[in-house]
Amino acid sequence: MLNKLKYKISEIRKMFEIHCPDCGGIMKYEFYDPVHKVDVFKCQDCEKEWV
Repeated sequence: MLNKLKYKISEIRKMFEIHCPDCGGIMKYEFYDPVHKVDVFKCQDCEKEWV
């Protein structure tokens, strides 16, 4: 029962995460670029960095 609940919560979380525009993979936060004042995200699937 608890495993089913954890699975459902993870599926709902995936719906609201940022997705890569190229491959549709999940984007993870990498770092803040203070020079350009932007957040940099990296795709888990294609390894591209996006701002």
